[in-house]
Amino acid sequence: MVVSVDQPSDAVLALIQWRRKDFNPENKDLIVIDAKTGKRITNVCRFQINREKR
Repeated sequence: MVVSVDQPSDAVLALIQWRRKDFNPENKDLIVIDAKTGKRITNVCRFQINREKR
């Protein structure tokens, strides 16, 4: 999934709809990469995680 941000911001909120067949998606990692630099963004907060959205 690609989340585009038009201008620099201190925070971005993204609701990602999905359907996962596996159980316990809250135990999986979420990796966010800055497409411009290729570096991982580590200050990520996941508010709600279930089999339908993250």
